[in-house]
Amino acid sequence: MGYLPHSGRPSPLPDSTGVELPPRPNAKAIVGVITALAVAGLAAVGGAALWLLATVEAEEDTEARAEAGEEPSPGSDRPTQPDSPTAAPEELTQVPPDLSGTWTGRMQQRTPDGAAASEWDLHLDLEGETPFASGELYEPDGTHMCDWDLTLTDVSDDELEFTVLATDVAGTCVGTVDIWLEPSGDELDAYVEAPWPQGISTASGVLTRH
Repeated sequence: MGYLPHSGRPSPLPDSTGVELPPRPNAKAIVGVITALAVAGLAAVGGAALWLLATVEAEEDTEARAEAGEEPSPGSDRPTQPDSPTAAPEELTQVPPDLSGTWTGRMQQRTPDGAAASEWDLHLDLEGETPFASGELYEPDGTHMCDWDLTLTDVSDDELEFTVLATDVAGTCVGTVDIWLEPSGDELDAYVEAPWPQGISTASGVLTRH
């Protein structure tokens, strides 16, 4: 609070004491100061009222925009509406029902350079209307090599594509391969790609249903 001027009341000390009294303040100056303070106070209050009014109007405008489905006004500090939940993913691709059954055949494997590497027998169990299948690999003499867990990743008009996770049994199978099956009459043409240290080894063969 600032210094308040003298009220103008007579001094309790008589003039005969010789003490020099301060001059009486100017009444107009007092009125001016009080008026200025009052105006400043009203301006501050008015400013606060205007700010509150502007804030309320901004909030009402934002709410109206939200109800109308519009984006909030730029600069609004109200939280934006959360995005709508992500749509549920589509169901996994499924094996066509007409391919259900157990399919077997001899596969010829080649090195990354294309040279003959080995032969083995593939047994696949396909179940229609599911994205999964299972398989077993055997040496030509019947020795169990490994088991396959297949997941269907793509179906087109002429082929099915699976990703395979292998469980090694005899120490001769790699962990992950890809296989493509192409219906051909009553048979399935099978094509496999497996990663070797030297590159991609491939195998192909024809499977028949049992």
